[in-house]
Amino acid sequence: MAVVQHVQDLIHNNPLIVFSKTYCPYCRSVKEFLKGLGAEAKVVELDKEENGAEIQKALAEISKQKTVPNVFVGGEHVGGNDATKAAHKKGTLVPMLKKAGAIKDKEEEVRKIEAEGAKAVEEDTKGPLSSSIVA
Repeated sequence: MAVVQHVQDLIHNNPLIVFSKTYCPYCRSVKEFLKGLGAEAKVVELDKEENGAEIQKALAEISKQKTVPNVFVGGEHVGGNDATKAAHKKGTLVPMLKKAGAIKDKEEEVRKIEAEGAKAVEEDTKGPLSSSIVA
């Protein structure tokens, strides 16, 4: 029961989580695919985890999926490699990733950086050295 709770906590505390195995080609494929979309994923490599087999059993109980990769976005089960790519093809994956915070809105990030830059320039012109600047 403790393992199931641990897995549920991982699923709900990470915007995007991929349960994977390092040697699995479908796992590598979905991780690269998500990275290509600009998504930042928490990856749990079950073959590297001491209790990886127990985690996989808990995942089967939670998601009804026994195989890896096993992808969750915003606490919601998406599925494996094929299901994740199918969700993208349907146009539902990227909005899910953005809503969960796994993909940062680039335009919003640029606006924040520009605002911070403008604020820094404004502060520099108000500093103690601003009156000693000679044109």
